[in-house]
Amino acid sequence: MPPRRRHGLHPPFDPLQGVVVFAYTFFALAYFAIHAPLMTPSVFQSICTGYYCVGFALSVAAYVIAAVMPCHDVLLDRTYAESDLIDRNGLRGTHTCWECKSLSKVTSKHCRTCCKCVEDFDHHCRWLNHCVSDRNYTHFAVFLSMTASFLLLQSCLSLYYIVEFFAAPATFMRRVRLGYDARFVESDGGHIALVVFLFVVTVLQVFSALLIGHLWGFHIYLNIRGISTYDNIKENKALATQQRFERRDTGMADWDVSPRCGHRVAVWYHRRTHPTAQAHRLGDDFDAGAEGAGAAPPSPHPPPSIRSEMYTPRDEVDSPSQPRETVMRRADSAQKQRRRRHTGGSADTVDEEDTGVDLFDIPPA
Repeated sequence: MPPRRRHGLHPPFDPLQGVVVFAYTFFALAYFAIHAPLMTPSVFQSICTGYYCVGFALSVAAYVIAAVMPCHDVLLDRTYAESDLIDRNGLRGTHTCWECKSLSKVTSKHCRTCCKCVEDFDHHCRWLNHCVSDRNYTHFAVFLSMTASFLLLQSCLSLYYIVEFFAAPATFMRRVRLGYDARFVESDGGHIALVVFLFVVTVLQVFSALLIGHLWGFHIYLNIRGISTYDNIKENKALATQQRFERRDTGMADWDVSPRCGHRVAVWYHRRTHPTAQAHRLGDDFDAGAEGAGAAPPSPHPPPSIRSEMYTPRDEVDSPSQPRETVMRRADSAQKQRRRRHTGGSADTVDEEDTGVDLFDIPPA
């Protein structure tokens, strides 16, 4: 097993850390080289520059603190004597991690990137190259909010200058003459190069502001719900599994759709275009008048291929051809076999309560 990483500045480094350093340097130089000189000297310029400097400093400080603050499980710091005492006597609320084989709290999760158990795990952030937990989540939130705020200010200034260049070129050129040396303004293509560079900076700033703003809004949504990022991932996986079974029961096993809106639209469309198959599989009443006059009603018994997957012997409880005890016993065995299939077990496994009878070989009444 690779050695445990202590913090975000511990190697190996992530390439996205270099992107963060480049973005901080590039946007700071762009503001003091373009945005600040183009603003007319006034109280507004002083307010914008002060706000930008404070937001930029808080963003950098929160990023560094969130990246270096330890968030591993405190049980990993125990001494050898404490470890031996805990392993012999046990400790309530702990378990042995199956990844690193170390004793950790039940609220901890092992991070494979950091090679350690993280207490109250939220997610592993590649921008920080470090895990985010309850310890450094506040600093992570400050990093997102301050970064989004100064990028929003810088993007608005860039968009305003570009619109002014096309709508009022004389006003824009007056800004350039006030902010830069006259030799730069009067040189061939000097102001054109300034506008091109400003346009590139604007595109990068708007893209970064949307990216950080989306992440910030997502974490606000998670805090409103009172869950972590890891809890949201587990919910999505459970929802995708449930919807996959629903699509399989509806005859859409080979459909690959998104777990949210795409699934609902696909199921609705399939039920509208395949009413007979839907009635066969789910036992719905077939409304011939709703689907078109003259449509023949389906057979009361599903075809053999569907019966082998969906048939349940509980439908035969009131049938005079089968004793009630036999049908109920086979129904319980059928439920156990379906449960073993869903959990990954073998459908042919027979336990001490199983009958061992072919469960789906029951003729229709």
